[in-house]
Amino acid sequence: MTSGKAHRKLGRNDCGGSGKPKCPKSLRAAVREYEQQHQGVIDSDLNEVASQNGLASQIKYACRSVFRRRCNGNGGMHEHQVSIGYKRLNRLANACANRHADFASVRSFEEISSLILKIAKRHNIDRIGALTQYDIALRIGYVIGKLPDSVKLHAGALDGAKALFRKVGKPLPSQSALNLTTLPYPLRNMQSHHVENFLCIYKCCFKQMVLR
Repeated sequence: MTSGKAHRKLGRNDCGGSGKPKCPKSLRAAVREYEQQHQGVIDSDLNEVASQNGLASQIKYACRSVFRRRCNGNGGMHEHQVSIGYKRLNRLANACANRHADFASVRSFEEISSLILKIAKRHNIDRIGALTQYDIALRIGYVIGKLPDSVKLHAGALDGAKALFRKVGKPLPSQSALNLTTLPYPLRNMQSHHVENFLCIYKCCFKQMVLR
């Protein structure tokens, strides 16, 4: 998300980067740190999408993945989507925007994600993987009131969930999604999409944290 001296200035997209992060001592401290330093970046992206005029424009903005607070605050493409490139994302943006009525009628976050994948396949737009599906679905879901009601697991979030449950001493209940009630108490009051982000950022820290 943002750059800096250590983990405390890094965001979700840098959670697997080089250098050993300086980890909070406890889970509760990590939640406080996340809320103070990372949550606002995600919220800013979502609000930026919502500020566009009309659902079709919001969908285009969500797919193009370019935001003011990215790239160290200079503005740029979300790091998750850089490898996909502007050309593919613009094609996806136009194709999805043309289906704005279908997005308006979905009943769940999962339906948004599925629709994105169907559109990408129909238009032969490759490299739209699970993480990009999730990111774009989250942005669209935010503006139509269909946020995820469970913590979706993929990429770094899945690694983080595995590390957290190893620390807890319990098997991971699912490889795809977690109910908030299965998580340690400090995480249960967070929104699901923020827990997903949290798991990725702190995945390397859970082993040494006190879970309180």
